[in-house]
Amino acid sequence: MLRPGLAAAARALTLCGLLLVDEACRGGPEARPRLQSIREWACAYGADASPALLDGFDLLIVDPDGPPDLSTYRGIVLAYLSVGEVNESRDYFDRVPKGDEDPNWPGGYRIDLSGGVWQRLVLEEILPRLASYDGVFLDTVDAAFITGQEREMVHLIRAVREALRDRILVVNNPERLVDQIDVDAVMAEGVFTRYEFALKAYRLNDPDVAARRALRYRKHIVLNLEYAIDPVAAHQVAQISRGWGFIPYVTEISLVRPTTHHRRAP
Repeated sequence: MLRPGLAAAARALTLCGLLLVDEACRGGPEARPRLQSIREWACAYGADASPALLDGFDLLIVDPDGPPDLSTYRGIVLAYLSVGEVNESRDYFDRVPKGDEDPNWPGGYRIDLSGGVWQRLVLEEILPRLASYDGVFLDTVDAAFITGQEREMVHLIRAVREALRDRILVVNNPERLVDQIDVDAVMAEGVFTRYEFALKAYRLNDPDVAARRALRYRKHIVLNLEYAIDPVAAHQVAQISRGWGFIPYVTEISLVRPTTHHRRAP
C-alpha cells in the first residue's frame, strides 16, 4: 500500500515537476508527432488481453513471442526486446553470451555485451523479426550498470537506432546514458514507486530521490511505469507523474494484462 505519506510526497514532487519540466524532446521527425499525441499507454506482455481493453490505450508494448490479439487495434505497437538480460524462454538463449542470473527474475541472465556477439544477433536476426511493429522498446538497459558495460550498451543502442531508421525507439531507464543516445522517448520505470521482491510489497520511493531521477529526463517524452495495486494509490501516483509532464501507467508487477485503475479518481 502506498497511501501513508503519499499526499505530502505528491505535493512536493508535483511542484518540482511543474517548475522544472521542459517541453523539448529528442527523436526522429516521423516518430515524434505520433508520440506527442499519446495520453494512455500500457504494457501487455500476455496474450489474453481483450481487444476492447486494448482499444483504450494509444500505445502498447507487447511481447513479440506471444502478443495479444491486435487485429482491430489502431494505436502504436512497440515490440519488447530485452538487451541487458536474456530469458531462458527465448529461442536464441543458448547463443547469447551471459553471466549471472538476475535474483529478482528467475530464468533471466545478464548478457555479456563484450565481443559483439549479442549486438550482431540483435541487428542481424532479432530486429528483422520485429519489422512489422511501429518500433521497439529496449528493456534492461540498466543491467549494463551492474556488469560495468555501459560503453558497450551505448554502442548497441546507437546501432539499434540506426537500424530502425524512422521507426520509434523507446529505452527503459537509461539513467546517466540518456545524453549519449538518440531516442524518441524514454521509459522511466520505478521513479516514484518500487516493488520489493523479497517482501512482495509495493512501496513509495523517497521524494528527494524520485525528484533527482525525474529531473534527469526532463528534456524527453517520458512513458512513466509505476507499480501499485491499490486503485487510490495508483491514481495518486499517476497524478504525481502527470505533474512532471510524464505519461503514466501504474499497474501490478507482472505486466501481463493491462490495468486501468490508475485512471479512477479517489
